[in-house]
Amino acid sequence: SVPVGLALSWFVDPYDPDVIYVLDLQGVKLSVDGGVSWFLDVDLTTAVTGAGKLTISASLLQDMVCSRGERQTVFAMGTAGVACTNNFGVTWFPVLNSVARPGRPESGFFDPLSDQSDRAVYVECEGRGVLRVGGLPALPPFQPQQPIDLMTFAALEY
Repeated sequence: SVPVGLALSWFVDPYDPDVIYVLDLQGVKLSVDGGVSWFLDVDLTTAVTGAGKLTISASLLQDMVCSRGERQTVFAMGTAGVACTNNFGVTWFPVLNSVARPGRPESGFFDPLSDQSDRAVYVECEGRGVLRVGGLPALPPFQPQQPIDLMTFAALEY
């Protein structure tokens, strides 16, 4: 567990209050147990700093959008643009680059349902209006787990 310093910004997953993101001077820290323990989310920190091109400041991370229907999908919006994870934060990938399309994303809305063949996030940029960013990757198909054979457990020796 790493300590959290002075919080420059923080976000709580509204659908799971145990998931908390905090931006401090070292980067984005994540807790999945309601703040009992923390770890530095290196991949998300890399995403929000534009691979280290931006210094950490209070304006670096403006908003995070979580999805009730897709718990594994989260968006981070800020000075570098918009980053997304669709695997519970294991990896983050850029969705909108603020250098390529000038404007600082401040907030957004994820719409995976209106056109399921072209999932989109709507991004409000400071002083620029709303952008629709489509072409988000689809989630992999659901893979049910193999049934558990209770006889396997009955044969274990303790």
